[in-house]
Amino acid sequence: MSLLVINRGVGTTIQDAGRPGYAHLGVAASGAVDPVTVARVNRALGNPAEAAVVETAGGLRLRAMTPVTVLRDGDIGPVTLRAGSEITVDPRPGQVWGYLAVRGGIEAPPVLGSRSTDVMSGLGPETIVDGRELARGADATGALSDVTVPDGGSPSILRVHAGPRLDWIVDDALDHLIEVSWRVTETGRVGVRLGGGAIARSVDRELKSEGLIPGAVQVPASGEPLVMGRDHPTTGGYPVIAVVDRADLASLMQRPVGSTVRFALAPT
Repeated sequence: MSLLVINRGVGTTIQDAGRPGYAHLGVAASGAVDPVTVARVNRALGNPAEAAVVETAGGLRLRAMTPVTVLRDGDIGPVTLRAGSEITVDPRPGQVWGYLAVRGGIEAPPVLGSRSTDVMSGLGPETIVDGRELARGADATGALSDVTVPDGGSPSILRVHAGPRLDWIVDDALDHLIEVSWRVTETGRVGVRLGGGAIARSVDRELKSEGLIPGAVQVPASGEPLVMGRDHPTTGGYPVIAVVDRADLASLMQRPVGSTVRFALAPT
């Protein structure tokens, strides 16, 4: 064992690259909210990019039970914790999710090939609770390196692609999605709710359930968009009018409640 959970914090889970390819079984891909950040901190520790890490919304405190080399998102480079020393993990300022990577990765039994926790379905490793010990995986073979923290490079405007149900909204509704400065009103691994406007639907009834993917922008009866996150339901009955570009979805999910969101149509 390597790390003892002293305070589990908020929204703390084990995550890796996820388990894509099982949507037909009703299983979301899950995985880290910010996969680019996870790959970056893993590389600095000499881990494979897909090694499991700890993801948290803040307040996580851990104690090293044995010497262990770790890296938090936001640190300049890896540090080796002595047995008995403690470390806290919080998101970087202005972000929702923070990460702690361990040299060798976090060990947990894989489910459908992944160590990711799906908070909606309960698939994956056991819930992290106070007093739980987190095991380190096999020794990494790559070299340690310093890591340069990205300098606030989140795009100001997020790209979207037109969705399959434009026939369920009024003619100018997609333009409305792009013209409005939306505000994040709720956020989590399942998805993000946006406020500050309403998209008018031309069809009042609900759809029969259809498949969903991460980034799908649904329009419920209220007209306030719901954007599907990493642990989204695999089907839903609200029309999908757009899909956030895969490369921009992490930026949306990292924005705290109250932040502004603008969209633009991605080039075809």
